[in-house]
Amino acid sequence: MAIDRLKVPAARFADEGRLKEIPGIGRDLEQKIHELLKTGTIRDPVEKNAEPPALDAAPFRLPGLDPKLAGLLHRRFHIETLHDLELLARSRLLRTLPGLGAQLERSILDGIENLKKR
Repeated sequence: MAIDRLKVPAARFADEGRLKEIPGIGRDLEQKIHELLKTGTIRDPVEKNAEPPALDAAPFRLPGLDPKLAGLLHRRFHIETLHDLELLARSRLLRTLPGLGAQLERSILDGIENLKKR
C-alpha cells in the first residue's frame, strides 16, 4: 500500500499515529508529513542547520577546531558543548571522518585539558 493508493486520506493515518504502517514511510518521512500537515510546508534541511552550533559560539579556542569542523561535528555527531566534544574525542570516532585522525583527537583533548586547568 503506497500513500497514493490509500483508501483514506494520509492525514487520517497521521492523526491516528499510523503513518509508519504505510510501506516506505520511516521516522524521517513521518516527521516531514506531520510538519506539512501542521504548517503547510516542509522546511529546507539546510535551513534547519543554518544556525551555528553552540560549540562555534563558545568562548574557547582549541587547536585544530575551526568553525567549519565544529559545524561538521555538530551535523554529524550533534556536538554542542565542550563536554560533548571531549566525549567524542575520547571515543575515537573522529578518526572515522576522512582527513581526521589520532593527531587531531590528541590536540583537542590536550586543549580541553589546558582549558580545565585555567
